[in-house]
Amino acid sequence: MPSRTPRRFADRPTLQRLLAAAALAGSLSLALSACAGTPRADEMPSSTEPAPSPADSAAIAAGEPAPPPPRPHCNAELAQAHAAGKTADTATVERARVDAGGDVVRVLKPGQFVTKEYREGRVNVYVDENNVVISVSCG
Repeated sequence: MPSRTPRRFADRPTLQRLLAAAALAGSLSLALSACAGTPRADEMPSSTEPAPSPADSAAIAAGEPAPPPPRPHCNAELAQAHAAGKTADTATVERARVDAGGDVVRVLKPGQFVTKEYREGRVNVYVDENNVVISVSCG
């Protein structure tokens, strides 16, 4: 009867070695990615900032300060008057955004979790269980 000798690392099947190497590589890359710094707020793109126009770029290039961009103004009263009681379909929601003068709109359903930050120019359309508009607000 042949004697049994313990298996050595070199005797392991190739698949086990490949899996061990892959696990090590994955763990190492995960550990190194944790060391990467997050970008500063002024380095991150913002979807709320409009792209500078060529006239603004010329003013900046000439050394003059660029005028501040116009701030969106939201007035939900007109949107409330037109949208209340209607089904919140795409056309109704878009008209509420335009009527309020907002740049973005969101539809909020009963019990839905929402962010609490105030965003100037955002229109909030509140609907009931039947997707009927019950109120419109800004922020």
